[in-house]
Amino acid sequence: MNFHFFFDNEFVVEFNSFLSQKPSQMFIQAMEDSQVILLPKRDKILESYAKSHTWERFGRIISEMQFMHSSGRVQDFLFRNAEERYLNLLKEHPDIFQRVSLSNISSYLGIQGPSLSRIRKRISKQ
Repeated sequence: MNFHFFFDNEFVVEFNSFLSQKPSQMFIQAMEDSQVILLPKRDKILESYAKSHTWERFGRIISEMQFMHSSGRVQDFLFRNAEERYLNLLKEHPDIFQRVSLSNISSYLGIQGPSLSRIRKRISKQ
């Protein structure tokens, strides 16, 4: 299942793995050409936080963004049906169909490909 799409100028982190220092159960895959900056291990980052309020603030902002992404995904599945999730994805990322395959989009929405096709067809008629 695709849990999240990250786009230009967004930070990608598997936060549970970072905090626990255990291997992630998730995979991160670049679907487009990307620039990757690998940060040092957690202990080095914590040292940076202790030495610099700027780095500490940077870490807090990244943590808050990660929380908002994860919380938003949980709320999507709790409070929205597949069509609402689809419409919200289009609203947030209008160019998604030019950047991501239909199979990845249906996986992200938690539906099968034929269901995505029906939703798209129904919306196009409106």
